[in-house]
Amino acid sequence: MVADARRVDRRPERSHTSTYVYRTVGTGPIRKTPPPRSEMLLPQRLIDRLPDPERRGLGLLVEVLSDSDCFEIDNYCIHSMYHDLRVSLDVMETVERRLRYGNRHLACSVQTYGEVCVLVPGNTPATDDCISFLMVPKFGWREDMLPESLAENLRRISKRAAERIQEKRDNLLKSAQGRMRAGDYDAAIEIWESLGVAGEIERAKSLRADVRRRHEALLDAQNEDWEWILGHFTLQKGKQITESAPRWSF
Repeated sequence: MVADARRVDRRPERSHTSTYVYRTVGTGPIRKTPPPRSEMLLPQRLIDRLPDPERRGLGLLVEVLSDSDCFEIDNYCIHSMYHDLRVSLDVMETVERRLRYGNRHLACSVQTYGEVCVLVPGNTPATDDCISFLMVPKFGWREDMLPESLAENLRRISKRAAERIQEKRDNLLKSAQGRMRAGDYDAAIEIWESLGVAGEIERAKSLRADVRRRHEALLDAQNEDWEWILGHFTLQKGKQITESAPRWSF
């Protein structure tokens, strides 16, 4: 996953499951140290009992990650981004169930939507299959490289995510319009700014300024009226006007 720039300066923890980010910023790659290691992808207990083909594939997998700038490694998982969706490959789960049950599914999941079906045919090692999967995000999620089951799920999930984003935006628009009708321009401006609607932001600010000017003008007029009254009259039905005059507040 292409990491947020704010994370670049964070010092990595010294553990096998720490997060290490490889990304390109500015004119060249910025890499956190240490570089990816086998222990970041599989626990040592599992590495110790890997068959030779799996062990060789694990070494190649580390090399692929070392030469890439679009992945994040965390807790034996490799993460990448498909548009706004975080796609994760659980290397440990993939290798364990392959060795234990012969299960040829990759342990692949999409952010908040759970595991998606990615079945790898043939008899290749699980670590080699992980490498093949990583080639997809490495080369920009090309449609011709995507496994059909994953492509279908990503399209469906992306559509659903876009619908949710649009629904949230529509609700915010309705809320902002309601605030405008109620004269709550401060709240309306905050919503318009979150939506990035420049025209409505300026309109709300203009209306707010107009309301404040009229309010201040009204206060000035009331103060002048009372100053004139108090300057010409002292008694009214036996009471001092200063005692009976209403107190204006806004």
